[in-house]
Amino acid sequence: MHTFFRNTVHRFSSSQGLTAVFLRFACSSMGSAVIDLCLFQIFCLLFAGLSDKIAILTATILARVISSVCNYLINRTLVFQSDADTLQSGSSYAILTIAKTAASAWIVSALYQAFGEPKLVWKIIADVTLFFVNFLCQKLLIFAKKK
Repeated sequence: MHTFFRNTVHRFSSSQGLTAVFLRFACSSMGSAVIDLCLFQIFCLLFAGLSDKIAILTATILARVISSVCNYLINRTLVFQSDADTLQSGSSYAILTIAKTAASAWIVSALYQAFGEPKLVWKIIADVTLFFVNFLCQKLLIFAKKK
């Protein structure tokens, strides 16, 4: 009976720990999205003299790079409290971010081709799904605790 109680307490505390990490991850993601949107707006204003396509592309890339660096640093130190090698985890994070962006575009395009409008709904479905995949990749691969 004592072992059952100890195992139950351990499972409960482990799930609470996972919940806390996931909530920190969600807050970090929302904060990074706000940073991304604010920087996008600022860069669009700064590049207003350029053609719309160039201004939007440049603003998007710069905002995403800066918000991704912020997100990496927050996730590494506060969310996952990792001591992973910065070069290795940073490189892996960059690859994951690029892959996630490409996957989102591909999924939205595929759903749009298969079902038509509304693109926004497909984008939401793709990005919510990728949010959970992103969490698992970061927790289990990029910022995994060393045993």
